[in-house]
Amino acid sequence: MNITLQNVLKSSAFAIAIAVSGVSHAAPVPAATYNQSPVDGGFVVDDGAKFFKEPIIPGFHAQGVSLYQMTSNDSYANQFYAYCFAPAVDTIPNAIYTATFNVVVKDTVKALFETAYANSITSVGTGASTDAQIAFQLALWELHSDDGDLFNTGGMQYYTPGNDVNVEAAQALLDNIRGYKLKNLYTYTSFTGALGNQVSQEMLGASPAVSPVPEVQTWAMMGLGLGLLGVMGSRRRKGEVLGDEKFV
Repeated sequence: MNITLQNVLKSSAFAIAIAVSGVSHAAPVPAATYNQSPVDGGFVVDDGAKFFKEPIIPGFHAQGVSLYQMTSNDSYANQFYAYCFAPAVDTIPNAIYTATFNVVVKDTVKALFETAYANSITSVGTGASTDAQIAFQLALWELHSDDGDLFNTGGMQYYTPGNDVNVEAAQALLDNIRGYKLKNLYTYTSFTGALGNQVSQEMLGASPAVSPVPEVQTWAMMGLGLGLLGVMGSRRRKGEVLGDEKFV
């Protein structure tokens, strides 16, 4: 029995050693840089609206909305579809973006992504999803920087009711997340851009969440469990041998 107990302890120690070594020797992740390019978008035209970033064209009170494709400089296979997360900052062409993975965002932003993000990128590049993208972007700006009501004239951003179907759709997205229970479907990546001394818009992308790597304690429990299974199997085999001998 002493030998069996030693085997159990060895199994547990081995599992712990593997887990700890994996944690302590994890290589640091190098900074990833990305280029951005708009893939879809449109305009919201509303003379009675107030935008976070007022248009620079006199007499044309409109707000441009785009979905962006963020492409890694290290691997073209590593791409994100991202929405602007800084409505009062201009997008600078040719800006270089640095990715920060697993950023923390507000629960309301998570709820918006979980309920509407997938639909907004379903038909990227075909024009069919442009309206969904405009609505999603307006709702995201509202949640990130304002009061969650696109028609409240006391807010930092507001629109004229009944003037634009995309604004109405955006407000419907905001109404839809009230009472929504988060499922943690995504992890979030922030892209911060600059060109020289100029700061470009921050972008926010989402990736499907994956199951977390088991913690050290989990590996230890797994090792202990496997060891105990070995003990039980050894006892059973010993009992079977003794039983056979009894009836010889």
